[in-house]
Amino acid sequence: EDFEPPETVSPNALLVRRMAGRRADRELVRSMAARIREPEYSTREFFEDCVAAFPELELFAPPRSSRCCITSSGRDSHIEYQRTFGALFAVYWLLRLDIDGRCGLAFGYDESWRILTSAASGEGEERRAAFFEKMDWGLLAEVTEL
Repeated sequence: EDFEPPETVSPNALLVRRMAGRRADRELVRSMAARIREPEYSTREFFEDCVAAFPELELFAPPRSSRCCITSSGRDSHIEYQRTFGALFAVYWLLRLDIDGRCGLAFGYDESWRILTSAASGEGEERRAAFFEKMDWGLLAEVTEL
């Protein structure tokens, strides 16, 4: 059953204008949930589905501008966008621990959206490799069991 939030006073006029007539695509969100454990559902597809499903992600970009702006958290909007997608990817990878999630959480992905299978040389290489080797993946799997 769909949840409809109670009517409330809008937080500000700009938010109302930017989101006028736009809503999350519930069917796409359901499709994402159904596909998230499919091995062929790629990181890139998940990202593109998030962008398509959640129009509020566009709020991180100032209207008609490529400049960043400071958000209510005090961070610039580009940093907040990256933090938001970091959280979304964490959920994606946590639900795929036995597929490619362990590597995704530990090593990330490359410019071609391929999940890395080992620490790339450079900053943080040793920490990433240690995280991958020492993490109690079974505990994480228990936490994410549905």
